Amino acid sequence: MTKYTEPDLAKLCFLCLSQHFSWLTINGMLWILRTGAPWRDLPGRYGAWETVAGRFYRWCKNGLWQKILQSLQQQADALGQLDWEVHYVDGSVIRAHQHAAGAKRGS
Repeated sequence: MTKYTEPDLAKLCFLCLSQHFSWLTINGMLWILRTGAPWRDLPGRYGAWETVAGRFYRWCKNGLWQKILQSLQQQADALGQLDWEVHYVDGSVIRAHQHAAGAKRGS
């Protein structure tokens, strides 16, 4: 996973983040995404898990993460760092829950 420095992320802040924005909040969100841990397990150094989770979901709803992704893709493409023939999402490793296997109920 690419780690972005504060100057890299600062370029994305044209997206009108609130005055309550902090780098610790962003780092806490990235920690959750990287580890897959539940919000309640967020280390205290990132702030209250309720605050970090609330901002994450609010930013998802407002489309902020999509704007950040688009901006990063545009920047990488402009620098020639993005090969559209190589970068893709592979769905072959997605597994269904065992109850979604299609077996008839009660058998």
